Amino acid sequence: MRGIVFASTTALGVIFASTAFADSNTIYLYQSGDNQKAETLQNGTYNSIGTSSTSLVQENGDGYGSNNLKIEQGGNNNTIGGYGNAKQSGTTNNSEIWQIGTNNNIDLLQVGTNNGKGGLINNYGSPNGGIAQAGVSGRISVTEYGANNDFNIKQGGNTNVTTVTQVGNNMQAVVRQSYGGPDTSVGQSYPDDHASNGTITINQGLGGGGSSSFAYAIQGGGSWNTMTLSQDGTSQTASVWQDGSSNSVTSYQTGYGNSLGKVGPGSNAPFFQLGSNQQLINTQTGTNNTVTGIQKDSLNYISTFQSGSNSTADFEQSNSYQKAYNFQYGTDILVAKQSGGTGNYLLNNQYDVASATITQKGTNNQSTGTQSGGWGPYTNTAVVSQTGDNNVSVYTQTGANNSLSLGQVGNYNNSTITQAGNSNIAQVQQN
Repeated sequence: MRGIVFASTTALGVIFASTAFADSNTIYLYQSGDNQKAETLQNGTYNSIGTSSTSLVQENGDGYGSNNLKIEQGGNNNTIGGYGNAKQSGTTNNSEIWQIGTNNNIDLLQVGTNNGKGGLINNYGSPNGGIAQAGVSGRISVTEYGANNDFNIKQGGNTNVTTVTQVGNNMQAVVRQSYGGPDTSVGQSYPDDHASNGTITINQGLGGGGSSSFAYAIQGGGSWNTMTLSQDGTSQTASVWQDGSSNSVTSYQTGYGNSLGKVGPGSNAPFFQLGSNQQLINTQTGTNNTVTGIQKDSLNYISTFQSGSNSTADFEQSNSYQKAYNFQYGTDILVAKQSGGTGNYLLNNQYDVASATITQKGTNNQSTGTQSGGWGPYTNTAVVSQTGDNNVSVYTQTGANNSLSLGQVGNYNNSTITQAGNSNIAQVQQN
């Protein structure tokens, strides 16, 4: 084992270190000041830049920063950051990290403002600020504290894990596993575009102190990939895109004006799950929240839960044997569509003022729902349309100014409606 130690406290420090195809080497780095630059290259196995006891640090406690860190590692079982000891502090710091190989690990902490500003959604070539990891069983952990921080991560290969934690306001995170995958705007071919068993975890605005952040997560072409997104605060947005089979997304949003199904403030883009046996579970607590998305192929599952007022769920499923479950508490709106298949099921339960528009096309489909407790101004409204044969609709409305309009077109359809209490109106048409 060989160790290389660098230390710099000058206003401008430049470091370059290179080891060619050697194993078990270690580089330690400490820089203090602003406009520091560090560039390292390691090839081989079991190499490390920073360890669990000795840091890889670019420090600027005065908050100026503008430090740059560039690292390239080629080989297997390499480590950057020593499980928590890589740090940049100050403002406008940037990291550009490449790893190619298996069982590689990266840990990075950025503290301050305007860090990681190296390009996000439109940056598909060099990381130019961020991390690119190609191989199998890689692990990336990035933590940012402050405001106006960004980070961009790309992984190609199976069984990769990425965790991004951002605490503060106006944070942005983009994570792609299987690089090109379903992101058709990439226009490039990356290795392992159909990776499986990947995990993405993004946490933003922990403790309710965050605002105006967004997360964009992509997993493409493989199976058994999972995402977990947690956003806590106001005006947080997220968009997810999965392509393959047996993939899943779990999203938690707490606060005001949050949305699943956007790519940044003011830009509408629904979540996409393309393929079969996909699952999306969304939980939103607070007010003025929205979820918008599309699932294509068969045997997919959506579950949405919204508590609070003025929330909206709008989703579409195409093909057969889809299941959708919607639960809303507050002044809420549901727009749901299942089309082009057979054996689909949609359950809608809404409490306290509510509105629903449900469309099903195909055969052997079923729509069931409950609306209750409407008030101000009394609204419980359901509009259900089914086109095809052997479809079933079962709906119950209880309390306040209820109204239901049901249309069924086709043969052997069945409708059951129950209304109890206050200004109830039901219209049923079967053709």
